[in-house]
Formats: sequence, structure tokens, C-alpha cells
Amino acid sequence: MKQRHATATASALFTLLPLSLLLFRLLALLVRLRLAAFRDAALSLHFLARLRIRPVHLRLPGTDATTVRVWCPAAPSTKPPLLLLHGFGGDSKWTWARNLPALSRHFHVYAPDLLFFGAHSRSASPLRTVEFQARCAVEAMRLLGVDRYDVVGISYGGFVAYRLAAVEGRDRVPRVVVMTSGVAATPWEMREMAAREERAVEESLLPETADGLRRLVRRSMHRPPPWMPDFVLDDFIKRHATATASALFTLLPLSLLLFRLLALLVRLRLAAFRDAALSLHFLARLRIRPVHLRLPGTDATTVRVWCPAAPSTKPPLLLLHGFGGDSKWTWARNLPALSRHFHVYAPDLLFFGAHSRSASPLRTVEFQARCAVEAMRLLGVDRYDVVGISYGGFVAYRLAAVEGRDRVPRVVVMTSGVAATPWEMREMAAREERAVEESLLPETADGLRRLVRRSMHRPPPWMPDFVLDDFIKLMCVDQRKERAELLHELLKNGAGIDPLPVLTQKTLILWGDKDQVFPLDLGHRLQRHLGDVSRLEIIKDAGHALQLEGADQVNRFIKSFLLDS
Repeated sequence: MKQRHATATASALFTLLPLSLLLFRLLALLVRLRLAAFRDAALSLHFLARLRIRPVHLRLPGTDATTVRVWCPAAPSTKPPLLLLHGFGGDSKWTWARNLPALSRHFHVYAPDLLFFGAHSRSASPLRTVEFQARCAVEAMRLLGVDRYDVVGISYGGFVAYRLAAVEGRDRVPRVVVMTSGVAATPWEMREMAAREERAVEESLLPETADGLRRLVRRSMHRPPPWMPDFVLDDFIKRHATATASALFTLLPLSLLLFRLLALLVRLRLAAFRDAALSLHFLARLRIRPVHLRLPGTDATTVRVWCPAAPSTKPPLLLLHGFGGDSKWTWARNLPALSRHFHVYAPDLLFFGAHSRSASPLRTVEFQARCAVEAMRLLGVDRYDVVGISYGGFVAYRLAAVEGRDRVPRVVVMTSGVAATPWEMREMAAREERAVEESLLPETADGLRRLVRRSMHRPPPWMPDFVLDDFIKLMCVDQRKERAELLHELLKNGAGIDPLPVLTQKTLILWGDKDQVFPLDLGHRLQRHLGDVSRLEIIKDAGHALQLEGADQVNRFIKSFLLDS
């Protein structure tokens, strides 16, 4: 009953998304916290809990009461230190949000808020020079015990980085990265650029209205968000958003109780909120919409497919997920990149999610493949490439074998035990300490935590029970019996073709070298089975959840394989 309530709540919320964001606005008003402040606090939480980066407030020596906030590693490391300097577009957190997860794997990252940016970097000094900013950044690094480091600066931060490197020299700053910064412009050219503006330069770069911020975003980005509602832009601009975020942030190192409270206030759990947010992102940013298809026949089979909202000349690509969730959660890190180059179709396989259902007693891989083919035909797509991960790899392989290369010219199989014999599949299941459905369809927070740690080489360091419980209620309860039957059928018969046919299509095999679900040996075996039409690419430091841990590499491999071959 609780599961149905959570699913129904998320579904009801989703129906409003194409019309407006009023409900999200209501959530913000309920807790007197604006959306930009909520995003600010969420970034702080992500840095703390996932990246292990913490904020340090440094009082610099001198009499001008200068304080600098620096996001820096929470523990010592042998990684090389890297200083990141932001521009006028926001503080360090907002500027480097998409870079810190990747960079922090390889570098000991330090990201200060430059003076007069954010709520914490302040000074009573009258100095406003680039030299003063550079001197304060150097002093902050010295207080942190870092005397030698590389530096990256973007836009205004590029000026500061250049000045810092020139003063400190290559003994202290051996390498410099300057990004989109007018360092080489003469002062006269800078004044000329400002004079060409239609308004005062501070109005352009420090907007006070939603229209002004919208113009700045569109000028700063080649692909700006297609939809920027006024209330979101106003929230970003207003000063009290920063103050509210700051007040909320002081609670984050202590607990996540406030976030739990937000969920309880609106009777909507965190996983359902994330689910709705993904739907909004797909609709508004990626222009991908859900279509519910009733397949021909008498067994009341319905499949939900996320597909493009408008026609395109891009090549069509079918994405098939595994047991880890529905299509939305599985491909969240891949769809933004892939949808730039492909007309992407991402169905929820039968008995996954709340919308793909069937009265049929069939649980075979062949039935899943047949339904996916029929859904694509109903959408008017008769020829497409296919990508399948884990269980979806079995379905993709069976689909490609039946349809042939005239309809499915290229195949990508990711971390899927297609080459394992049914006997080996049963042996893997027998080695489990518990029933296989308990391992892959967990009903408790501990069970889901074990599954995440087994599926990922770098699992989240902190997985609180209430977050895991919310995910289970949303994803693992509804249609659990049917999915358990799918699992047992898979263990019994694999892809359902014995012996396994050799595909005639060009096939890319992707595998994580740390996969604990389907060992890498199965990837090598599949490549040997397919021979010259296939190639195996191994992604280092990635587990079974390859599309998440190795998202950038996966996206690049898929793009190059499908577009270049």
C-alpha cells in the first residue's frame, strides 16, 4: 500500500510537469526556502558526502579583516594539489559543480570563493585589484599548508591565475590552465568591449532582473537551457536565497534531518522527488517525453518509452536497461550526451517501473525482445542500433539475433553475461549467501546497500537507511513477483537460444575491470565467440554499474562506434 502511495504521488506530480513547475515552487514556499538556495544546499551536501570536500574559513593575516572560504579535501592524500579559480558567474561551488567529481578523483582540489563572491569571502580592505585577489589566494593556500600547486582559472579567475603564476613563479606554480579569459586584451580593448554594451557593464554581468540574468546566460552558453522561468532566475538573484542557503548549510555536517523533514512535509519521499526531477530534466532540457504504448494482442501489454518529442534526422538508438532500475534511473548520466547525436528511445522493460505491465505469463528474454521490437514499430522506427546493459544486454542480443543486421545494424553489449551457459548462471546464483532474488531485488536498506557496493567499484561512501528505504519503496516493491520470475527464467535459460548464435552485426562489448556481478572473463569469451565483427573495450576502475561509474567513457565509446563504423 505504501509503495502504491509513493508511486502514485510521483506519478501525480509528473503529470503536472509539462504544464508548469508550480508544485516545485510550492515545496520551496512550504519550507521558506527558494529553489536556488535548495540547489546550493544540495551541492554542499554532494561535496561533503560524496566527494569528501569540506569548506574551511580562513582568516588571512593583516588588519583588514579578510576571510576566505575554501572548499578543500577532508583528508590527506598523495594526489597532486590543484587550485581552481572561478569567474563572475557564481562562487566556486556553482562554477565547478560539473568538474569537481571528475577532477577530485585525480587531484587534491582546492576551490576558494574569491573575495566578495558568496556569503563567506569578505574583506574590509578597499583594494579591488586582480593582484589583491591573487595575493589572498596564495595566502589561503599557505595557511592550508600547500606551497606548490597547479592552478586553473576561468574568465575573471583566469586573470587571477595568470597574475598568481607570474608572481609565484614555476617553482611554486609549475603549470597553469587559463580558460576563456581576456588576459591578452589591452586595457583599451577591455574598455572598448564595455563601451559596446547596450547597458552599463555591471547591469550585463551583475544582473538584478530575471531578463538581465536570462540575457547573460544566453550570452555565456552556446546551448542555454531552453526554458528559464522568471521565478527560478529571481531566486538565483535575490540576496536572501544565499542567506537561507547559508543557514541551511550549517546543518549539513551534522545530519540530513532537514531534507527528511522536507519529504515528510509534502508526503513525498526523496526517491520520488528525484524521480520527478529526472522526468522534468528529460522533458524540459533533453526534449524527451514518455509515450505509453498498448501492444497488439490480448494479453494487455503496455510499455512506456522515453522518446524524442520532435522528428529528427539523427540516427535512432534503442537503450535497454538492466535490473538496477527503470530506463530513467539507469540512463540518467548517458542520455544528455547521447541525445545530442542520436534519436534516443529508452523503454521501461516489462515489469520495471509503474507503467510497463502485461497480463501475459511469459517471462522469457525472447518475450521482452519481441515487445521492444513491437514498441519501436508502433513508433514508426524499423531500423535502429541497440545498446543493452546487464539484463538488457541479454534482451539486446536476442533482439539483434532475431531481427538481423538489416533492421539492427550495430549492437552494444555492456557487462552482460550473455556468453555464460545456463549451468554457469545457476552456479553463480548458488554461490550467493542468500536467495538470488534477495540479492538482486532487495527489500531492506541493508540488502540494497550490499547490492550497490557489489555493483559499483566506487560506491557512495554514505548511504543512510531512509534514502535506501525510499528507493526500495519506489523501485523494488511494485511488480516484484514478476521480476523475480524474470530472474529465475534468466538463470534457467539465459538468452533462450542454445547454442548461442554468432551475430552478423558489428558489436561493441563494454566491461568494467572491477565487475563483481559478471566477471570480465565473460566479456573476453563473448568477444572470442563473435570474432572479427566484435571488439571489447575495458573501462578501468569501474564495476557492474558501468553506465554510472564510467559514464563519460561509455558515452564516447558508444558515439564513436555507432557514428564511425
